[in-house]
Amino acid sequence: MAAFPTSTTVLDSLLFRDAFGTPRMREVFSDFSSIARYAEVEIALARAQARCGVIPADGAEEIARNTNVSALDFDLLRQE
Repeated sequence: MAAFPTSTTVLDSLLFRDAFGTPRMREVFSDFSSIARYAEVEIALARAQARCGVIPADGAEEIARNTNVSALDFDLLRQE
């Protein structure tokens, strides 16, 4: 018998996952996409706080410039 990746849910199943979503929808809800949206929210929050004088405007823009989801170590995040 050929070795197959272990699936723990129907969404992990090679046979059934497309019955419950498309590859594009899985991408939309992927870990990377979720973290990217979280980062966008944090950047928007920093900019709003800067407009309200809670943090310096330079700080908000530094947060925006230095946020790079692609540079995150997802294996390390998983362990945290």
